Amino acid sequence: TVAPTRVTLYADAPAGLFYAVQTLRQLIRLHSQTSGAGPDAPRVGPLPAMAIRDWPTMPYRGLMLDISRRKVPTLATLKQLAAELSHYKLNVLQLYTEHTFQFPRHPKIGAGCGSLSSQDILELDGVCRQHHVEL
Repeated sequence: TVAPTRVTLYADAPAGLFYAVQTLRQLIRLHSQTSGAGPDAPRVGPLPAMAIRDWPTMPYRGLMLDISRRKVPTLATLKQLAAELSHYKLNVLQLYTEHTFQFPRHPKIGAGCGSLSSQDILELDGVCRQHHVEL
């Protein structure tokens, strides 16, 4: 609920509250104005009073990304992608891998192609969980 002097968010679960914050961020972005202090200095205009009841129609909303061909994304890029997906309320990131995963017992697989280690995947999974994205 957006009132003249306050914004109130309710949810049944942590993920619901996270997505409510994403909706609020979208509203703020929609109602932002340029302050004249430069292109990177937005100013939030007044938000109109409203009540929003929102829930996902589909339980899984996601992206399948082929990371086996051409330019393999770095771990940093994948972390950023997970955060971006969550801003648009996508909750699944599926990575298609072939030779881009490092197998400790088979070091020649993935050598020299920017492959991800099991530790990288665990680190990415942690970031995904923080953003309510299932890897």
